Amino acid sequence: MAEYPDREYIILESSDIDNINFDEIIESSVSSLRYSRDKDYFIVKFEGNTPGFLKDKEKYTHYEIKEILDNVNGIWYIPPPIDEDE
Repeated sequence: MAEYPDREYIILESSDIDNINFDEIIESSVSSLRYSRDKDYFIVKFEGNTPGFLKDKEKYTHYEIKEILDNVNGIWYIPPPIDEDE
């Protein structure tokens, strides 16, 4: 079974930050958003009906967004921390 089967994700440009209605998404503030490494984009997530301010945006499933985030050549990838005890 897929993790978060009802959750959807949308990638937005950072210039859209002022249009976010935090009452309609899972994140609670600007500081809780996931940003790309270059800070040009961020991700919002929601469950249920698509918020009005996101209606015309491309939506991703949990599986699809994980593939984007895990792409080592992409702008979203954050390498795991190095465990110095190994």
